[in-house]
Amino acid sequence: MKRARTRLACVGFFVLLAGCTQAPNPHSSPAITRPVPLPARAVPQRPIGPAGRVPADSDRLARTFDVNGRAMYLECNGSGSPTIVMDAGLATDHSTWDGVVGPLARSARVCTYDRAGLGASERAPRPRTSQDVVDDLHALLDTAGVDPPYLLVGHSFGGLNMQLFAAEDHADVAGLVLVEPAPAPGFVELGCKLLKSVNCLALTTALAANPEGIDWGRTDEEVAAAPPLGAVPLVLIAATTHPCPLSPVSECAELETVAMDLWKATVRSVPDGRLVIATGSGHWVQDDRPDVVIDAIRDVLAKARGGIRR
Repeated sequence: MKRARTRLACVGFFVLLAGCTQAPNPHSSPAITRPVPLPARAVPQRPIGPAGRVPADSDRLARTFDVNGRAMYLECNGSGSPTIVMDAGLATDHSTWDGVVGPLARSARVCTYDRAGLGASERAPRPRTSQDVVDDLHALLDTAGVDPPYLLVGHSFGGLNMQLFAAEDHADVAGLVLVEPAPAPGFVELGCKLLKSVNCLALTTALAANPEGIDWGRTDEEVAAAPPLGAVPLVLIAATTHPCPLSPVSECAELETVAMDLWKATVRSVPDGRLVIATGSGHWVQDDRPDVVIDAIRDVLAKARGGIRR
């Protein structure tokens, strides 16, 4: 299992410049290493109120819901509007957010979930794209009765999904926080122009073999074709520590430059965008610098509640 998770960290580098470290991703879902989905975890099956709606001030919700014939796990804590909805990185379940949910839930409603095939959520047909993920999340929130507005938070691959969600649904999105998001569109194409052929091959091979069966080519096309983000308040968090698995290591620096250029373009695409550098953090900023993630979310939450939507 450790070897599989270490390989996953390598995939994380190629997609997100996360670095191929010897330590495994602490939140990797065991489901990704098995040919069939794990059975749903034993979670409390709470009643969700009249007409299936979850009141904004309800107690903790933790259960699976039927989404297009598949069980999907959703967990919500706290109360208040807008609801913070969080999406994890590649092959990572909702527990990646455990270090930030508690402090945030003291003054806001916070919902995390497991994508198809991860944690307590059943596997969906593959290959999949970010659009499939966004469609699932819309259906899950609707089925569970978690009403908009939403403040969307995404880490890594989850950041890509949340950008697409926000671009397609301006009316329901009050804010956006991206934590080391997958740099797209065009990252692979731009990166391969800078890399030696062997490193370009490693990049494209790692992408093709990703544990969730994501079709990165189609996903890149979806993001490129998406509408502008609009006037949503946005904070993008970038880490400073990305161990390099490539040779020569100078190519990692070039890839990081490509990623940073794409991230800055995302920040500039909205009138109220801000880039935050998480000093001393690796790719999993929510583990290394939870304070940075919490502060960014609270900042966007305050703007959303104050109606700052220029």
